Amino acid sequence: MEIYCGLCGRKEHQLFGHLRDVHEMNPDRYRERCKDAPLISEDMAAYIRDARIVATEDSVKKQVQLFGVEFVRDILARQLVPQVDEAYVFQEDLARQVLISLRDNEKILLVGPTGCGKSTLIEQLAARLNWPVVRVAASGGLTESDLHTVFSKARALA
Repeated sequence: MEIYCGLCGRKEHQLFGHLRDVHEMNPDRYRERCKDAPLISEDMAAYIRDARIVATEDSVKKQVQLFGVEFVRDILARQLVPQVDEAYVFQEDLARQVLISLRDNEKILLVGPTGCGKSTLIEQLAARLNWPVVRVAASGGLTESDLHTVFSKARALA
């Protein structure tokens, strides 16, 4: 069962992202305009209770485990998140090492020949964690200013 947006009638299970993206407002402002209107469907509320999901004003997160490493991941759709490739086969030990480094906020350097899967590994881990990815080719002409521009634009989208 879905709910309707009181402003435009769009049908959703939750309105947080819709309100932000379409109406440029937060749930409090929506509540002022549409008193007692639900922000999530009964189905979504039951799922949140059963799965022990934490919902805040602008995100819905869930505790997940990937290759034995625990993360809290956003379960709402986000821009710049790669598509999950169900056929991708992980090297489990390498994936676990990368995930532990990410969890512990350590820097990572993946080294290998062109085409060996360094970028794809990161993209597929990010896809499963619903994390945005920005891919930058580090050619000889890349400047610090170029990186600032790329990351500023990416930050605005994510």
